[in-house]
Amino acid sequence: MPDTSYQTVDIELAKELLESGEYTLIDVRSQSEYDDEHIIGAHLIPCEELETRINELNKDKNYMIICRSGNRSKKACMILAAYGFKNILNIDGGIKKWYNTNEKVSKH
Repeated sequence: MPDTSYQTVDIELAKELLESGEYTLIDVRSQSEYDDEHIIGAHLIPCEELETRINELNKDKNYMIICRSGNRSKKACMILAAYGFKNILNIDGGIKKWYNTNEKVSKH
């Protein structure tokens, strides 16, 4: 049975929703991955720290979750759903796919 507590969106829709200002982007990769490259405006909360930092997030806000390829972001979405978050979107394909279709990536 599929988990319906969050939805997965493609890169194009994710970009539109982020530009609308209705969603906050959470990057759940490691600090070093984030330092190498990240989407401008993304907030870093590594997946392994999410449960201990859950109080930094507001259950009433909309969050879009991204990682490198989509696996950690799915896990993060499940964690957020378990804590009662309702407005969660997983970005399909992660930053690898985003990097191939968008220019808004900060590289260091």
